[in-house]
Amino acid sequence: MADEEEILESETRNNIYQFILNYPGVHFSEISRELKIPKSTLNYHINFLTKKELITSIDEERYMRFFVNKKIGIEDKKLLNILRKKQQRKIIMYLLINTGASQIELSRKLKRTPSTISEHLQKLLDSEIIEIAKKKEKNIIFTNYQNIKTIKKTLIGREKIYILKDPYYIYNFLSNNKNRILDSEEVKDFLSLIDISEC
Repeated sequence: MADEEEILESETRNNIYQFILNYPGVHFSEISRELKIPKSTLNYHINFLTKKELITSIDEERYMRFFVNKKIGIEDKKLLNILRKKQQRKIIMYLLINTGASQIELSRKLKRTPSTISEHLQKLLDSEIIEIAKKKEKNIIFTNYQNIKTIKKTLIGREKIYILKDPYYIYNFLSNNKNRILDSEEVKDFLSLIDISEC
């Protein structure tokens, strides 16, 4: 893009671009709030940057999430989108520490109703971030983790245990991108508690 410098000469536009670069997956209202830019002004600059192909967006439920073009891969975009959602992030972090958990356990530990947890689990399953663990034998769950072959859980009835598909990728991604999540203090505190490489 030969005219990128010229496009970013506007201080407001450059601030928007830099903010999206630093916080990929940020949504419209977050940009407006954090940069204190009126929504009408922001909309104009976002449309301009999109038209000039400096940024791209993903329409996700109620939000448009923005990324700087060609700065982040598809899988990373998907994971960043999920990590920006507080409850889904909490589920992921809980599963990183505990290897696997049932809906009931997550509901109790995260202090959310089972139906709310179920909704978030379904979204994580659809995004292929988590999977349902395969039962090896009574109360022993098989995992595909490199160093963790089985986990023991006392199951109630037909209870399912949810595990992360690739905990090492998620842990490394969190470590490398902790400053790119707006409420990053929670992530930094969490990372200081665990070292998955020792699992």
